[in-house]
Amino acid sequence: MTDSPPPDSPPPDSPPTDSPPTDSPPTDSASEGSAPAEVLLYTTPWCPYCVAARRLFDEKGVAYRDIDVSGDAEARAWLREKTGQRKVPQVFIAGTPHGGFTDVERLDRRGELDVLLRGR
Repeated sequence: MTDSPPPDSPPPDSPPTDSPPTDSPPTDSASEGSAPAEVLLYTTPWCPYCVAARRLFDEKGVAYRDIDVSGDAEARAWLREKTGQRKVPQVFIAGTPHGGFTDVERLDRRGELDVLLRGR
């Protein structure tokens, strides 16, 4: 008997579900010195807002995983299901969608982005 994923789970090569990918260490936001929150950027190469999102995280010195969804219909469908949005970029911090570039930029101006990035 083989194990198969539940019918509502994304295909194996799809973006992560509600939890961070298994290849990254778990974060414990309750502990002192906890690892920074994982940042995933779902982007396309030609999108100016994607470029701006990368630049924002680069300028902050934040490591992120840039996932190109330009030719991946399944990943785009998964993003629409998870975020309700068709646009890119879509920014996930610690497994939670936080919208596109303008949404994350707004969080940064309010000082809320740094709090999210610390994983607390």
